[in-house]
Amino acid sequence: GDTVIVMGGTYREGKLLIDKPLTLIGIDRPLLDGENARDILTLSGKNITVMGFRFENSGISAMNDLAAIKCIDITGVHIEDNQIARSHFAIHLANASDIVVRNNTIEGVPRSEHNTGNGIHLWKCKNALIEENDISGHRDGIYFEFVSDSRIRCNTSRGNLRYGLHFMFSTDDRFEGNRFIENGAGVAVM
Repeated sequence: GDTVIVMGGTYREGKLLIDKPLTLIGIDRPLLDGENARDILTLSGKNITVMGFRFENSGISAMNDLAAIKCIDITGVHIEDNQIARSHFAIHLANASDIVVRNNTIEGVPRSEHNTGNGIHLWKCKNALIEENDISGHRDGIYFEFVSDSRIRCNTSRGNLRYGLHFMFSTDDRFEGNRFIENGAGVAVM
């Protein structure tokens, strides 16, 4: 339940794990660098907030979903006002609920579909708000698979290889006020 303030600077700490309720706030946009080798920050548990950071250089793998921010088995996660660059997956959520992903800038480096991850990726999630993010240079800007009762509002998804927004096996989700620019296609509802 505490708040940790991280001051500006560059941090190459290896794979970080937060598995307790915590608010992590960056001051002067501290950089967490994955050194092109690994996930950078993994969140699991309940009630975790991450705000005000820059993430760069997660590892890249065609076999593993390496990410700048990976959320696994979590309830109550808030990811806001971060910058993410050159990461395989930027924000990857799996088996999560009560999610807010807001006002993040995400810039990938598109390679090929099998060597590029998604900007904001949700799998088996519910009750998510994905809002006011700017996503570019990924396979899909926003990807939902087995996601329910969620909203995607006022995002810009541009220059992604495949889709600006991609739904698979998802129900009771709503998208409105988004901009899809120069993607392979705008929205795929499957």
